[in-house]
Formats: sequence, structure tokens, C-alpha cells
Amino acid sequence: MIDMIRVDSRGVHGQVMTQWVPKFNTKNIVFVDNKTSTDDFMSEVIKMAIAQRKVSGVICSVDDAVKNQEKYSGLNSAMVVFQHIDNLYDAYKKGFKMSSVNIGTIGGGPGRKVVAPQVSLNSEEVSQLKEMNDNGVEIYFQTTPDYSKLSFADILAAFNK
Repeated sequence: MIDMIRVDSRGVHGQVMTQWVPKFNTKNIVFVDNKTSTDDFMSEVIKMAIAQRKVSGVICSVDDAVKNQEKYSGLNSAMVVFQHIDNLYDAYKKGFKMSSVNIGTIGGGPGRKVVAPQVSLNSEEVSQLKEMNDNGVEIYFQTTPDYSKLSFADILAAFNK
């Protein structure tokens, strides 16, 4: 069962492993990123980070995530982590089923606007998330379990200020 779908530009890191994994008692992490899935070195780094918490890990491309969603849904307590919103959106458009998505840390940069602590978005990402939200996928923003959830409406208002 997939307990959580998350987007975090830092991938699988300390907050995911020390806060989100225990919250859901996660046993399996599926890390989805097209670039990382073809980078043997980065894949090994992520697998080592996941293994330290005695959690099983799979690193795959968007196409593999879509193709294997049923298999991943059958795992005992799984978390799917996308590194980028565009990968999440691509998976959504290709049929990856999701009812809610947690948006975690998304770094800043040129063309990006800070919309919440540790979250910056560009207009393309806002459009992608809006489409998903308008079509029934709950998009919420929460960097760690002890932070309050912010709705997509809250983030959209902050982006449009």
C-alpha cells in the first residue's frame, strides 16, 4: 500500500528518513527521478541512505514507476518520493494513480517564488499542480510532520501576491 506520495527536491534525505518514515512506519521507498535512475553513483548513495533505516528502496524512472505502480502499491507500507514536480506531473499524465501529494522542500532559484518556508515554485509547476488539484488530487504542502499543512489554495494565493 502506498502510504504517501511526496515531492522533495532534496530526494531522500534526513527529514524523510527521520521524520516521515517513522510517522508511517514505512518499509519501502520508491524514489522516482529520471536522471537519478540512470546514474549508478547517485542511485547507490540513495540506496545506502535508505538502507540505514532498514527500509527497502527502489530507484526508478517515471515510466518504470507508472508501469510498476500496481507492484509498488502491493508493497507493505510504501512511500513514493519524486525529486521534481515535473516528474510527478509526467507520472500523473501517464496514469500514475494518486489521491493526495505532499509537497516538501522545493529549492529556490531564478524564476522561482517563495510561497512557504522552504518551498519555491515557478509558474509552470503552479500550473501543473493546479491541474492536478482541480482534477481531484489533494495537493498539500508540509515539509515535516510537525508543521501545519498548507492547502494548494494557500500556496496559490501566496504565489499570486
